[in-house]
Formats: sequence, C-alpha cells, structure tokens
Amino acid sequence: KPITTILDGQFATKGGQDENASADVLAITSVLDLDGDGTMEIVTSWRYYEGHGFDVYKLDGDDFECVCGSGMGV
Repeated sequence: KPITTILDGQFATKGGQDENASADVLAITSVLDLDGDGTMEIVTSWRYYEGHGFDVYKLDGDDFECVCGSGMGV
C-alpha cells in the first residue's frame, strides 16, 4: 500500500532562525534494491548554492532511516 512520508526537509518559519536561509533542493533520484534484501532503498539528491550530494534511505519498520550519504560544498 503506498504511503506518503517526509524523508528529509528544510522548514523555515516566519521570524524563525532559518527565515532568511537559502533553500536546499531535494529530489528522489532512484528507487533500487541496493543491498539485495528484497526491499527497495530510496536514493535522494540534494543541492544548494555551494554544494551537492546524495543520501540513501532504508525502510526500518514503519520509518525510513538514512543509512549513508555523501556530499561536498562549502
């Protein structure tokens, strides 16, 4: 059964500490069975004005856990 969940995000509230922060762009890049266990992992990519990278999320019970990632930037 399909579900909707937030894997990662950047949330700024009016008047909050991050109100004027630049936004990260997050996207689902791939859905693959990377470790061969029969369950698909979700690969996301992210970028902002000085960097980019990726993260891999694995279903752990009812939640997703970031199991690895890499990136570069200032």
